[in-house]
Amino acid sequence: MTRHFISIFSSLLIVCAVSSTALAQGAVTLNEREVDRRVRSVAPTVRAQRAALAQAEAERDRAARALVPELSVSARYTRLSSVPEEFRSFGGVAFPQLLDQLSARATLTLPVSDLFTRALPALAAAGARTEAAALEARAQEARSVLDAQSTYLAWLRARAALAIARSTRESFERQREDTARRVRAGQVPLAQQLPLDVTLSQLRRQELGLEASVRGAELSVRALLALGDEPIEPGDEQDEPATNAPSATQPRAELAALDANARALDGHARATRGALAPSVHVIGGVDIAAPNQRAFALTTLTPLATWDVSVQLSWSLGQTLDAEAQLRVLSAQRQALAAQREALARAIDAELATARAELTAALRRLDESREGLRAAEALAEQRRGAYAAGAATATELTLAEAELLRQRIERADARLEARAAHLRLRYAAGVLTR
Repeated sequence: MTRHFISIFSSLLIVCAVSSTALAQGAVTLNEREVDRRVRSVAPTVRAQRAALAQAEAERDRAARALVPELSVSARYTRLSSVPEEFRSFGGVAFPQLLDQLSARATLTLPVSDLFTRALPALAAAGARTEAAALEARAQEARSVLDAQSTYLAWLRARAALAIARSTRESFERQREDTARRVRAGQVPLAQQLPLDVTLSQLRRQELGLEASVRGAELSVRALLALGDEPIEPGDEQDEPATNAPSATQPRAELAALDANARALDGHARATRGALAPSVHVIGGVDIAAPNQRAFALTTLTPLATWDVSVQLSWSLGQTLDAEAQLRVLSAQRQALAAQREALARAIDAELATARAELTAALRRLDESREGLRAAEALAEQRRGAYAAGAATATELTLAEAELLRQRIERADARLEARAAHLRLRYAAGVLTR
């Protein structure tokens, strides 16, 4: 089993050795946990959703402040014109006049009916909307993590394919050099060397294509994780992908967000229905004036206070008609949201079923690739021995080596595809959300 593992990933071990050197030079080490951490902190979509959450929290705080009674304070200074003495005399006595007037008024308004019919339902709606925004942020984080992890695994797949192709090309080069020496010595005809030359040319072209794939995948990883020009290397990963299928223990964040938005719409509807009824306000006021309008014959600015309490009943036809129209809008939005939730629930069920089927197929492919690689290794080893003994042609050896390369790449690709399938199932089951 150890030999089997080494034969598949010998070139990857070389890459890991190079990675250790790069780490000493300040390379960034990536694994699935580090990718998860980075994307949750730097993804623009995640930051945008968190800003939307902050906005919803601010709206909730504003709705809470609507429960506070309204207090208004005003002050005024008035300079009066002088009244002729004949107009302020009585019985031969002239009353004094004060031309400066100072006054202040404080009014406290308590919306008695609106507190229960509008303010409290609006606060409940704002709270539900905040909950929905938080769930939407979690769902967006999970989506960003899925995209980043998938891109990271694609990069690993490209690197594995390149490392295996490079190792195979180097092995073919050694075989070609050995065959060329035997041709020059007259031990074998030139026809034995030509198939190796053709295959070696194909391997070099394949390696160039894989190098381009690795560069493209690396650029995608850098873009998603906001990495600069620093070297990046894969870190330690599990040898085999997980075979246990996670199960959904709670609704996906997207569904829970729609449920919270539905509660928010219901709260808005209750607050809007409150606008159909008359509003009752209790208003209390305090006036301080110097001089007070009830005082007369004053020679100094002496402040006097008065207070009043009133109950105000108000109703607006225009406001009622507007509320009735708004209720129809909210009802239509609620129906659309219910339909959206039903469609999303069906899509998630289909996504879960597909992800489970993909994981099952990927694990079966992984088992088949293990058997295929074992058979290809045995065939290639037999062909090498037969070729060295002169019992096999270069064409037969080339076909065996090419099949071994294909099986090695298939094995590495199957392992990473199984990990990707497990990742997609975790996302579909809502496990990536935290």
